Parts: sequence; C-alpha cells; structure tokens
Amino acid sequence: MINKNSFSNPKLSFLLVSILLASSNCMARDRGDQSIVESAREIPLVYDVDVIVIGGTTRGVAAAVAAADAGAKVFLAAERPYLGEDICATYRLWLEKDKAPKSDLAKALFLPEPGETKDPATQKNSLTSPMQIKRALDQALLNAGVKFLYGSYVSDVIVDRKGKINGVTITNRSGRQAVRGKVIIDASDRAVAARQAGADFKKYPKGPQTFSWIVIGGKGEGQGKALGHQLRIGKRTLPLYEYNLQIEMNDGSWTSFAKADEEARNKTWHASHVTSSERLHQVPPDPLVAKATQSGEWPGADAVNLDTLRPADVDNLYVLGGCAAVSREAAAVLMRPLAGMRLGTRVGTAAAAEAKTRETPKISDLRVAGQLNPKSIAADVGEMLQGIRSMAPLKAHQTINNPSRSIPVIGRYDTVVVGGGTGGASAGIGAARGGAKTLVIEYLYGLGGVGTVGRIAKYYHGNKVGFTTEMDAGVKDFESDGHKRNGWNVEHKMEWLRSEVVKAGGDVWFRSLAVGSIMDGKRCIGVMVSTPHGRAAVLANTVIDSTGNSVIPACAGMATQAITGEHISVQGTGLPQQTPGESYYNSD
Repeated sequence: MINKNSFSNPKLSFLLVSILLASSNCMARDRGDQSIVESAREIPLVYDVDVIVIGGTTRGVAAAVAAADAGAKVFLAAERPYLGEDICATYRLWLEKDKAPKSDLAKALFLPEPGETKDPATQKNSLTSPMQIKRALDQALLNAGVKFLYGSYVSDVIVDRKGKINGVTITNRSGRQAVRGKVIIDASDRAVAARQAGADFKKYPKGPQTFSWIVIGGKGEGQGKALGHQLRIGKRTLPLYEYNLQIEMNDGSWTSFAKADEEARNKTWHASHVTSSERLHQVPPDPLVAKATQSGEWPGADAVNLDTLRPADVDNLYVLGGCAAVSREAAAVLMRPLAGMRLGTRVGTAAAAEAKTRETPKISDLRVAGQLNPKSIAADVGEMLQGIRSMAPLKAHQTINNPSRSIPVIGRYDTVVVGGGTGGASAGIGAARGGAKTLVIEYLYGLGGVGTVGRIAKYYHGNKVGFTTEMDAGVKDFESDGHKRNGWNVEHKMEWLRSEVVKAGGDVWFRSLAVGSIMDGKRCIGVMVSTPHGRAAVLANTVIDSTGNSVIPACAGMATQAITGEHISVQGTGLPQQTPGESYYNSD
C-alpha cells in the first residue's frame, strides 16, 4: 500500500500544476478486466456515533435533527460543499400551491427573512433563496449538536462478523476515513449506501427516461416551460423555466448518469440564460425491494409505512428518498422538501430508538465490506489515510480493517485530467483534440475554476496569446447583449470550456472527486474516483493532476511539500457569494 502523509493545502488561485504520471504505453484501457485489487489496509476512525445520515438533503437534515433530539449521537455526510442539495443543486426553490411550512425547520427554509415580502402559503412569483436554505440547515445541525462534514462521499459500508452494518467509510479532500454507527439513514437521491450494503433494487430500465432541468433567466428557449416563479435579485426578477427531457439510458450506472448530464447541458444551454441547475432531477424508476410496499398516491408522511424504507435483506438501514418502496407518484411527493422533512423527522426518531437496542461491536470485530475477485488487475491503490486534516484523531491508532478486495473499474481512458480549473480544463481540451480518449474529473458543477466558479472573471496580468486568444474569442461569441465587459461572463466561459472538451470527443464528470492513485509498481495506471454513486477505479494511460495541491502525486508516493506559515507567496482566498448574472466578486 502507498500512503504519503504530506501534500499542500490551499489551492493557489492561478498556479495549477499539471504533472505527467504515466507513460502512454500502459494500454490500461484495453484490458478486459472489470476490477482492480486494493491491498489490505487500516482506515482511521474519525467519528463514533449512534446514527449516520448519508446526504445533506432537507429530509436528511430533518432526520439528523430528530435523531439528535431523541438522544442519539449523530453524524451527517454531505456530498456537496453545502446542505440542501435537493433544493439548491436542482433550483427547485418553490413550494407547491397551497403548501405552507409548519415545522420550525420548514419555516426557517421558506418563510420570508427580515425585510422580505412574499406569500409563504403559495409562493406566487417568489422563491426561497439557496443561501437561506443553506444557512437554515447549517444552523439546525449546529443547534442540535449534529456532527457533519461537507464534500464527503460514501465509499463503503462497515460490517461486523455477522455481516451486519456498523458504519461507513467516506472519502473527501483529506482521503478516506471510517465512521462507526449503529443505524444508517440513507437520504441520498440514489440510495448509494443501501446499494453498497447489498440491498436489492428493481432494475433500472434501459431506454428513454424522463429528467428535469431548471434554467434561470432567458426566455425559455427550445422546450423550456415557464414555471410562473421568479427569482428576485436586487431590482431584477428572473423567471424560472423547466425542461422535461427524454434521455436514453443504458442503465443506472454513474457513467450513464454522466452522459445524461452532458446531454441535458447540450440540449438546454443558451447564451441568454443567467444560470442553470447543477444536476438533473429524476424520480428514480428503480425503487428498493423493501420489507413492505405501498401503492397509490402519497398518503401523508404520518401514514407512510416505515417498512417501505427498510431493505428486505439489510437490517439497521433506512432509505429516506425517492428510492423508497412506494409508488412513483408518491416518491415524487416524498422528494419535495415539506413531505420529505416530515417523514425524515419520523425516521430520525425511529432510528434513534433502534440504535438504543443495538450493542456496539468491538472495533476489532469490524471490517470494510468487500470481495476479492481473482480476475482483478494486479495493481494497488494509493490513498491518504491520516484522518481529517483539520481535527485530532478520535483515539490514537483506532482504525477499521480494510481487507484486500476488488474495486470495480468504471472507465478506461488514454488521458484522465484531475481537476477542471483554469489549467485542467485547457489540458482536457488539448488532450481530446490530440486524439486521446479523455476524461476530465471535476468536483464542482462547471469548468474554469477560480476564473468561473470562483468569480475572478478578469485578467490581472499576463500575455494573452495562443490558446488564451482562442478561448477569449470563443467566449465573446456567446455575447448577444452588446454589453462591453471588463472580463467575461462566467456562465459563458464554463460552457465554452465544457463544449470544447465534448466537441473533441472527451467526457466531463462533474460532482466527482479523485481520491487516490492506481499503481502498477511505480507506474500510475489510473485514479480512484468518488462519485454520487460510490468509489470506483478509472484506468488511464496518462494522468494529469490539475488539482492545485498535488493530490494524485502524493497518493502515488511522490514526495510533496506542505505549505506552512513559513510561505508568504500564497494568494488569499475566500468564499465568494454567487449572484446570478454577476461574474466578478473578489473576496481577497
């Protein structure tokens, strides 16, 4: 096993270093194997709780708060760098007609903040804001004493000697860690933890599937349907449009969803749009095979049989989301915030009571679940296993055993670019144009890094020639309002970068995080990637690290240097607000 302790912390705003890690004669993508071997290792334990909640959705937060109120110790893992992704990432910011918030949490999410005026019962022509959602959910967890982490994906489940679930492993920018818990509430949209635990689901149907994509601003070009809601920003009002898309799906895999995301962006993007969803919205067509099923329309959160949320063959786990074993009509209601939060409160209370009946196994009796496939590629995984960088270890040398096992391969490429920022997006375009089968892995929802999502939308100094000239001209071609800008429109630049990768035949995986290196001796043959569907391997002939902090080289065992207080040449950074329609905000 490869395990390096030091790598640099902050992202240097414009110094994005691309490092060639593998020679092009590896031919990893031509191998027929479907998995690679991960050697035995120990995963640091960072939280030890009663109830684990997966997903920072509104229903997940409601469940976490209810479990804590019932006396349970709770930890919540949120995939995004904020809470409330079911509302904020999809821009489904409204309440249905005649639906009024009743709980304290729901009121904090949807009632007007001081100085605002809107009708909370109908939300006519008015919406809540992503910042109000994020702030209210943050405060709810803090008030309830719930521990939580942003930017953390579920990787695996932890089981005892009898195969019973007793926790999960998560991956994030600090590597991989273990969380021990007695009961798991899976509040993610695709029930990722339940699937990793081996719960049975109906097969995702092959063929055309219906998805929703929300766009803010513009005139609803193409098939955009006006929703009758407007987002108020200062003196402006921006209309919302919904695109109901029929997209061909091979299956329910991450690669199929990534292709669907690409198709949605291709079909809906227009230069007049101010902004759009981070991801697609879908009522899952492949529900859980549960201890009970419930047909018909939504019966109300208080009348839902909780056994429809419990897998038939996995104990101590609840599926709190659209994959529950209810009708698809009822699932659509469950995925809306008011119904989901009310049900989440019931589930959190039930999970806390269930946790009180379970004994906590010894750590020595626990292991990360998995099997060893003898046909797996003989390689190994290098990753960070030092715990959370910002917190002290739970207890010295307290770890969960991760036995040798096989990790699925979900992609094979000539070139994989890790990080789609200023340097990474350009590297992806160059590799794809050069004829390489290329993948760009990006955690955020758009390419361009500091210059787009980071809102530093103009140059400071530099010699704007070569590729920069082409890029600037391409972005300028999107402008249709005749407005002269000292910089660029960040939405236009994100789309130009993405479309150039796609036009050259490359793939882009948003909402994905590279968390390790796959090594064949001293040769890097791919990366470990965490997606909303779990942790898997992507093989490559060449890997380019454009993360800005040498994640992949460090995992590959290369010497790296940590930036400390002794270094003064570090650009100040902040967390810039994002106002739709505005491209420049420098928080330094």
